[in-house]
Amino acid sequence: MSHSSGIELSTDLINKFKDMNSSGNGRFIQATIVDETINIKAIEQGTSDFDADLDLVLKYLVEGEPSYILFRTETRDDITNGYKWLLLAYIPDRAKVRMKMLYSSTKARFRTTLGGSTFLYEIHGTVFSDFGKSGYEAFLRHEMSAPPLTEEEEEREKEIELGVSGLGAVPTGMATVTASNGVAFPVDEEVINAVKELCDGGNNYVQIGIDIDNERIVLQAQKSVEIDHLGEEVPLTLPAFHFYRWDHEYEGQQMSKIIYIFSCPDGSGNTKSGPVKQRMLYSTSKGAVESVLTGNGKEVDLKLEINAPKDLSVNDIQDKIHPPPVQEKKMFARPKPKFCRKK
Repeated sequence: MSHSSGIELSTDLINKFKDMNSSGNGRFIQATIVDETINIKAIEQGTSDFDADLDLVLKYLVEGEPSYILFRTETRDDITNGYKWLLLAYIPDRAKVRMKMLYSSTKARFRTTLGGSTFLYEIHGTVFSDFGKSGYEAFLRHEMSAPPLTEEEEEREKEIELGVSGLGAVPTGMATVTASNGVAFPVDEEVINAVKELCDGGNNYVQIGIDIDNERIVLQAQKSVEIDHLGEEVPLTLPAFHFYRWDHEYEGQQMSKIIYIFSCPDGSGNTKSGPVKQRMLYSTSKGAVESVLTGNGKEVDLKLEINAPKDLSVNDIQDKIHPPPVQEKKMFARPKPKFCRKK
């Protein structure tokens, strides 16, 4: 997955990793995401037996709770003179979709912070048996024997890693939309009906949100709003998606333009920024929510991303939908050469 969550490694984790990498004291670090930071959860000193220490990992895994393991191997890095490491990511199927997304999208942070060449292998697992000595040996056998993946197989691998392969939690017949990271969300019927009504000329404003606990797209508001008051509908503490149909007259013609707004509070303009995982979930769902409207045969005329109500300007909207004509500068005529002038 290419999307990055924005979560950083804690200073304690970075310092402990550097210490173990240079000294060789300690076998692995278990880390989890707490308060939007990757923190140390446990440290295992281990023994001098690499294979036996692999099985120690199993003691630290908890059913249904994702975590990372930074496992020091006995192989030295010729360039840094430190050690090569294994990056183990336990992301169980039983974890909530948003947690799978968060842990999957944050793995890349270890490489960018600690160095990409530091890690010998990156192993993703959904069950305990993917780890330990037997799990590691199975991984190596697969690495040695597996031919290059086809495009379809690569996509399948991504789905498995995200924990969204064969999602069966969506009731049969319920509409779904798929976020940019491959996660499918069921869409409440109220959302479908409200957007259809907007497209058909009814209420001109629809606000949509994500019920994170139940992992579904839900309706937040449906009403008629004057464009001058559109900013008043933007939440100060939660991200939201907004569809607005602007019915107006321009150059003597009646027009109807659809505006799609994604608002995500960042702490500016009296707003309060939400948790990183919440913002990430909304951000990756922008295209999915837009598809609810385009599924009605309509197209979005203007897309806006804002952080606070103050960012929503009627003049800005008008200029973007109806750009003012560019005035060409008049050039002064050059005088004709003397030999071309009439006598």
